[in-house]
Amino acid sequence: MIRRFSSIILLLVVFYVAFYPSFVNGSLDVQLIFENTSDAEQFIVLMDELRVHSKGDSNNSGWFQLYIEKKPLDISKPENYKYILTQDSRLPVGDYDQISLSIKDSFIDINDSPVQIMIHSPIIVQSNFSISRETPKDLTLLLRIDMENTIEQKKLMFETIGLEDD
Repeated sequence: MIRRFSSIILLLVVFYVAFYPSFVNGSLDVQLIFENTSDAEQFIVLMDELRVHSKGDSNNSGWFQLYIEKKPLDISKPENYKYILTQDSRLPVGDYDQISLSIKDSFIDINDSPVQIMIHSPIIVQSNFSISRETPKDLTLLLRIDMENTIEQKKLMFETIGLEDD
């Protein structure tokens, strides 16, 4: 009986040591800011996916997908320049080195003429940040759109892409 009890305790300790790191989570909030200097009547983008990459893992693994609302966003409107992509997303505690945003679709409406815009997705930003258990991490993804080239080439082009650690 004591031997069986000792075996169960030992098994629980081994299980705890082996899997404890994967149970410890922190919180991540990501805000997206579009800087758009267009006279477009509408500039619609449809967000598709937000992922972060665990530092030290190969590029093919170590990606964590975060939930984002997949809805059309008119970024020609001043109230949509800032957009909350995700709030209180749970991630394993640790270091991360990339954030990836996929945009599914985009079009611009100028002078009542809608123009479909090609997208080279995902947008990947290299940036080191850490997730801890104690303090939620706030990140801001900044995308400044090169409107002249976007309209001319019918392809979503950016002047600047950056990630700020708030």
